[in-house]
Amino acid sequence: MSGPKVKSDKPGSNFEEEVPKGRAPVDKKTVRKPNDSTPNKPVKTTNPAKQRENEEQPVHSIKKAPKE
Repeated sequence: MSGPKVKSDKPGSNFEEEVPKGRAPVDKKTVRKPNDSTPNKPVKTTNPAKQRENEEQPVHSIKKAPKE
């Protein structure tokens, strides 16, 4: 990959990290704004069945007592 590079801020370093095209460098100093998209957000679809499938599901299903 020969894309843009980000230089390290450390004074004794000449190491440069490659940054993927079309992306800003991600670090802890990045300012998030309320209308920014989140990477783990479930995808919205018009199909309600697919929407339910993509939404978070409980790890353990709730079990009911057997009827006697």
